[in-house]
Amino acid sequence: CDREEALLIGDDIFGFNRYHACLPIDKHQDKIEGAIRFSGNMIIDYASFLKSGINGILKKIDDFYGVNEDSHELYDCMKLCLKSMENIALKYKNLAKKEGNTKLAKALENVPMNGATSYYEALIDVRFLSYILRLARIQHITLGRFDVYMKPYFDMSINSGVSEEEILELTE
Repeated sequence: CDREEALLIGDDIFGFNRYHACLPIDKHQDKIEGAIRFSGNMIIDYASFLKSGINGILKKIDDFYGVNEDSHELYDCMKLCLKSMENIALKYKNLAKKEGNTKLAKALENVPMNGATSYYEALIDVRFLSYILRLARIQHITLGRFDVYMKPYFDMSINSGVSEEEILELTE
């Protein structure tokens, strides 16, 4: 994560693009002792992430930290991963500001660190999670019940004056 560079292409309003593709996976690598195993299909709890963001997850870890001392090493590793995710988001926010991409820069003031407050921010969070999972070499990322977890953000945006046409354009 720390070696990733921010890349915005044109008037990109979502970010989280890659300069380099992940290295190809050796199909025999899982047979090598001690090799990193790569996951196949994965469904993320998008609803929870959209609601709480990275800061919400960090708070949950801190809450559990005092309860289960046997898991301190796990919690420390989780916090390290989340801090790396935060650093990538910061790189994109800084690049968006530098390039005058005000729409993305403004959204990245909130997400992915905090819960999404609009359909657009929720889409950025989904894109961000896909980006992070690709870095972790997750090969097949499904969107799960996109309609269910995105509905509250659709409603928020409609209620704040965003048109269905604008939401459709963002989705496409």
